[in-house]
Amino acid sequence: MGICSHISVEQGWDITRGLRSLFVAVVEDSFGLNHPYFQSIGKVVAPRDLKENDFLPLPREK
Repeated sequence: MGICSHISVEQGWDITRGLRSLFVAVVEDSFGLNHPYFQSIGKVVAPRDLKENDFLPLPREK
């Protein structure tokens, strides 16, 4: 996959909803940890910012 690739994950919900024992790793340049979706326990397990070498993969301020 290249930069700006799209994998159409929404269509995957039509196939399966997965298992609670399944973990998915998302590699992205940043994401908003403060978004309501990520506030539930277990939504974000081990955030890591590999570029800044810390544990807060937050978007850069513009």
